[in-house]
Amino acid sequence: MKKLTLWGYYGFGNVGDEALLDVCLSLMKDVKVDLVCGPMPSVKVSEKLSIVPRSPENLYKSIKSSDGFVLGAGGLIHERAKPLGTYYHLLGPFISKYSRKPYCAIGQQIGPFQRDLTKMLAKKALEKARFITVRDNASQVEASFLGLETTLSADLAFLLNPEDPSGEIKKTIESMPKPRIIFAPASYMKETPSPEFCAKVLGKIISLTGGSLIIIPFFQGKDDEFGEKTEALLPPGRVLRLKSPVDWRDAFGAFNLCDFSVPMRLHSVIASSLACIPALPMPYFQKVRSISSEIGYKTMVEKNDPDWEQKCLSFLSTSQNICQQTVLLSKEMRKRAEITAKLMEDFIGGLERTA
Repeated sequence: MKKLTLWGYYGFGNVGDEALLDVCLSLMKDVKVDLVCGPMPSVKVSEKLSIVPRSPENLYKSIKSSDGFVLGAGGLIHERAKPLGTYYHLLGPFISKYSRKPYCAIGQQIGPFQRDLTKMLAKKALEKARFITVRDNASQVEASFLGLETTLSADLAFLLNPEDPSGEIKKTIESMPKPRIIFAPASYMKETPSPEFCAKVLGKIISLTGGSLIIIPFFQGKDDEFGEKTEALLPPGRVLRLKSPVDWRDAFGAFNLCDFSVPMRLHSVIASSLACIPALPMPYFQKVRSISSEIGYKTMVEKNDPDWEQKCLSFLSTSQNICQQTVLLSKEMRKRAEITAKLMEDFIGGLERTA
């Protein structure tokens, strides 16, 4: 049986990335996999799955002993304040390229970039990939500027079918009065709305609906701190704050039990879409704006947005239309994600035919 090395942002307590890992492994069920990941993997070693501690040396050894390499999925090739994370993720494609190993990049966000060096490295690392799928239109435009040929797909989380969360979490959420609003915070950079501003927006929606609020962390540690600060500013008795660690299945499934969503993290936006509930995103980064818009969540509250009250009113008054639109658009995104699944099938088939 052939073996692939899988390299992404796995094993660091990020709910969205662990959900992507589950999808990626489902696309690789016919091969053995070396998962190069951080200290908190959400999966267990099996006959076909090896967990390799994340380091450049271990990555090199794994690729050299594998039949192919997969980068992804997720937002791995872009820049914020520091480019080191991007350079680190590009090690895998570079090693594969110069080791003459077949490789691909799946469900990627490409860009935005701030430095010419990063653009050059991304182009050089990926130019020999068997295929590259990107998860949004903006990434395809960025890739074309680099001279990279890509296929428009979607975030691979759209291939998930989240069920309700496990018993205790489900029981706790269902104890809260309806309508339930679910809030997934994101503690990031200067673009992130503050806990104080988030509390104003959430308090307004609670007041207008007469409902309750569920706060759920998608990133262990950072989101818990943000959620705790926000909770302290909201009416007592109306807020349930879940604490890390939260299994990705429970996190995504929690959205099935709620009526409205105020997501900050990208995969909480996608979880809202999969649950077919209206969402009012509070984006902290361009990728959240881009994909939110593509799935019908076009009204967003930005940091210190002067029109936030009007946007809350508009969101609630048009929630039924938002639901109808996002149901259709989510189905379209799933079809797009299936493009990556088919290309992965062909990629693995090509390895099997290689002596």
